Amino acid sequence: MPLHKGKSKKAFSENVATERKRGRPLKQAVAIAYSEKREAAKRDKKEMHAGHHKKAMHHMEKAAHHHEKAHEHMERMKHEAKEKKLIGKLAKVNKMKVKK
Repeated sequence: MPLHKGKSKKAFSENVATERKRGRPLKQAVAIAYSEKREAAKRDKKEMHAGHHKKAMHHMEKAAHHHEKAHEHMERMKHEAKEKKLIGKLAKVNKMKVKK
């Protein structure tokens, strides 16, 4: 019977029992069960880390997108301000021409 790949108390106890049935001494059976428990914890941590990494990458991509949109908006605002300034200058020039 294969060992359980979990880190729960139940999995640990069943792994000890399985190793005892295979004829291993108690201390060795417990050591093997603890080893399985540690490996399961490592797997869980690795999977959790991968999930956090994926989430962090998503947030970074989203932030980059918003940064790009903000930059585009600022450029558009600068362009509109230049246009308004030019329109104002043209209006002054036209007023001067009309007065003369």
